Amino acid sequence: MKRLFLLTLAIAMVAAVSCEKDTPESQAKLFADPANCFMVNSPGFYTFKATKGKTHEDVGAIASVEVLWESFGTTEEPSKGNIVSQAYYKDGQVYFRTPATLKDGNALIAAKDASNNILWSWHIWVCNGWDATATAQKYFNKSNGTITYGAVMDRNLGATSTSIDDVKSFGLLYQWGRKDPFLGNDGVTEHTPAVSTLKWPDPVMTDAEKGTIEYAIAHPTTILYPGNVSSNVDWYYTDVQNTTDNTRWNEKKDLYDPCPAGWTLPRAFVKKDEGLWFDALVNWPVYIPDWDKTRHGYDFAGTLGNAASIWYPFNGFYSYIDGKLYDGGNTINIWSSDVPADQQNVDAFVFHVRISLQEDLMVEAASYASRANAFPTRCVAIK
Repeated sequence: MKRLFLLTLAIAMVAAVSCEKDTPESQAKLFADPANCFMVNSPGFYTFKATKGKTHEDVGAIASVEVLWESFGTTEEPSKGNIVSQAYYKDGQVYFRTPATLKDGNALIAAKDASNNILWSWHIWVCNGWDATATAQKYFNKSNGTITYGAVMDRNLGATSTSIDDVKSFGLLYQWGRKDPFLGNDGVTEHTPAVSTLKWPDPVMTDAEKGTIEYAIAHPTTILYPGNVSSNVDWYYTDVQNTTDNTRWNEKKDLYDPCPAGWTLPRAFVKKDEGLWFDALVNWPVYIPDWDKTRHGYDFAGTLGNAASIWYPFNGFYSYIDGKLYDGGNTINIWSSDVPADQQNVDAFVFHVRISLQEDLMVEAASYASRANAFPTRCVAIK
């Protein structure tokens, strides 16, 4: 009887150890490096530490996590769970699953406290089979005589396609200095947002209460706009004319950088040999008279780099005037992390392309834009 008891106990101990090893959390694929965005290119069960951006700072007392929204970036209506099928929080980690059949799209997971307030949120970027590093493109760096510059993603942040005139190549839209994305247009020539699982809130005019980083973090789906009443044309509110905060995005990956780990926002031209489009063009504006006007964007292959295709769509944008979404029409605007050295200039730099009055395509490596506008961006590999 004693031998039987010991045998039973041994079996129970082995079973306990086996169960411990087979717990769901132990099977999750770990995103080791912290970020505000995580790229998924295969179906599975994933986890990341619940920290703020690239830091290791905890986001607070998390009571739960929730998938706030999911979208294919088109007119197709997703069901809840189409992109992220499950999400939960345990012991300082966020865990999430994708469906067994992966569907391209984007989602936002939010961490909440016991009062249901959002403490932080993370963007999940799903693109089946896509390897961002393997497909990264080299841009020209003509300013110092070298042939190439760094490694640049072959698409806008959040895009799930690089095909010409495909709405899935548009990607997501960001107000300057905010880490959380907004949905772009649901068609190449439309100005209605792509369909998602969320009824998005109306834009809100910024003020001393709402125009703060804390409010933006707690309301990651709310566009903040100053309208024409502010001389600062920024979602970030200050009551002193022509002043704002320059630390939200900067040349170093930080708290509010929206790119995945290993990637960061592009520079415009503040430092020599660090301006993505400036160094490729050197002399600008560039006028391109013989572009294909049937396309809703431009392929910069041969102009920015030697890749077979460097497609930039005429992206839509949310306007600083009313916070509403407009179609791209005939313009391209891509956010950089750079701001003017002139402290009286509260705009930020964008790569800007538009059709001129002569129907040429005018390309500016670094133009100014109001920070409350929401534009796409295109991440570069950290050197």
